[in-house]
Amino acid sequence: MKSNLSNHWTELSHVIGFGTGFLIFYLAHTLGYGWEWSFSMAFTMGFFTSTLSSYNLSQRFGREEAGNRSEAIENFKKPERN
Repeated sequence: MKSNLSNHWTELSHVIGFGTGFLIFYLAHTLGYGWEWSFSMAFTMGFFTSTLSSYNLSQRFGREEAGNRSEAIENFKKPERN
């Protein structure tokens, strides 16, 4: 699961933002706001949620992936001993 999240964190953040926006639109429209205000709130909050989750996921998984790649390169450069 961790490798799947680290490979597709941008798509995951978009899904989280879209889901948040849809939920906010539904709740605001149900509470009696017009569709214009509901859509405006939902779009704004969905965008911020997507951006924030993208930043957090890239900070969490980006460093591990870079560390693994540099470790793999160092292991590749080492001469084999028989």
